[in-house]
Amino acid sequence: LHLAKAAQIVGAMKLVIQRVVNAAVKVDGVSTGSIGRGLVLLLGIENGDTLAQAKQLATKVLKVRLWPDLKVPSRQWGSSVLDGGLELLVVSQFTLFATFKKPKPDFRKAMSGDEAKLLYEAFVEHCRSELGVDKVATGVFGAMMQVELCNDGPVTVELTAKATASNSDSDASPRSSAAASTAKSAKSAKSPKSGKGDAPAPAEGAVSREDRTGDAALDSTLEMQAQ
Repeated sequence: LHLAKAAQIVGAMKLVIQRVVNAAVKVDGVSTGSIGRGLVLLLGIENGDTLAQAKQLATKVLKVRLWPDLKVPSRQWGSSVLDGGLELLVVSQFTLFATFKKPKPDFRKAMSGDEAKLLYEAFVEHCRSELGVDKVATGVFGAMMQVELCNDGPVTVELTAKATASNSDSDASPRSSAAASTAKSAKSAKSPKSGKGDAPAPAEGAVSREDRTGDAALDSTLEMQAQ
């Protein structure tokens, strides 16, 4: 049951988006990425987030209209990064999932480093595939960074991508996939299926119909919890 509960963890990947005139990120005083007009994206990855969410969030942010229309400049909120051929600066930001039961922040809702790095890289790769490699700059995952930017407006908004039943099964996070696999293996070992040609169980020591029905219901419950 513990494994089944772990398999059900569902996260909500988050972006804090800032429209900028220019921005840069440094590690130990050395620039690792810089952009002109575009968006600074602070990406937070929560326990239970999936590859499907990373791709969904990348697709959404590229289409968000945070600039005036290109043909009618007086019309606000009419064009996106894609429309204007602008740039992105992506910075990992686990602190977006801080909680405060005490004055000290608690970051347990954030996904751990190795798992989160895979989803962060998938997000960046999807942005680059749609916008162009030279249009997407990044910080250094897990490093202590200094971000400098000139917010244009100012405009700061949020986007989230929540897991759904379809994407949580097909592109599950490494932790939830492993938990689900382990739980299903345990269930299979407990009640192996017989082939069509197997002989019926001998009468001696046979289990009653009521007991078999109860076991089947329990197995079905465990299987649903593990998925």
